Amino acid sequence: MFYLILAILCSSSLSIFTRMSEKTVKNNYSLLAVNYMACLLLAIFNTGIENFFIQEEGMFFTLVLGIINGFLYLYSLILLQKNIKNNGIILTSLFNKLGILIPVLMSILLFHEIPTILQVTGIMIAIIAIIYMNYNKNELNKINFSLLYMLLMAGITDSMSKIFEEFGNPVLSDQFLLYTFSSALIFCMIVVFVNKQRFTLEEFKYGLCMGIPNYLSSKFLLLALHQILAVIVYPTFSVGTIITITFAGLLLFKEKMTMKQVIAMIAIMISLVLLNL
Repeated sequence: MFYLILAILCSSSLSIFTRMSEKTVKNNYSLLAVNYMACLLLAIFNTGIENFFIQEEGMFFTLVLGIINGFLYLYSLILLQKNIKNNGIILTSLFNKLGILIPVLMSILLFHEIPTILQVTGIMIAIIAIIYMNYNKNELNKINFSLLYMLLMAGITDSMSKIFEEFGNPVLSDQFLLYTFSSALIFCMIVVFVNKQRFTLEEFKYGLCMGIPNYLSSKFLLLALHQILAVIVYPTFSVGTIITITFAGLLLFKEKMTMKQVIAMIAIMISLVLLNL
């Protein structure tokens, strides 16, 4: 549980720094590139450049899965940005958060991780609370294939850590992250050059601030999956991050909560308790 809490705190920090960058950063892909560069530097520091390739069983699988994961990391973020632009932040946030359904269902159907009745209740309450918090009847007619596709890709991206935990060699977990952020940086640099974006001091400043919690969040989530069932890790990670970001918004950005949000937050807190009983 300790690693899961650290993953939640790091993921929340990433969102907070992303929010802080909105007013001054204009080159969003350049920001992501610096973020992945910071992640890669941390991965190299933790793994050691001399251990980029080592003679261990499952090395090829780790390399391929890491490259796929890095591509999905970037692709999911691009889909998120495009859907915010085309479909609004409310529906986009809803479908992005509901991506947790994919790794949860995968863990139940493929890996036979069966939650208890109380935990199932917690998962259902969390899903209903997320829908309620983001529900807007005036935007229901905007639901389209791009939103469903984003949900699917976000869920698949979240599932990659579980796939490595299930089929990969745990000795190579650091290499898995190293390959993930190496490929994410390469793919992101291609996007930067295609879109002719520049690197300024703001991109470097916020990109470095985002990269540190981004890397640590991925590492701690992977460690949590070694200790706790994925059907518990993913919903707890999602709702825990929502709670932390909400309180950060109240304290740091002076945001105000509507009654609808208060009710949803209480339900999410209840679900968090049930998930961990």
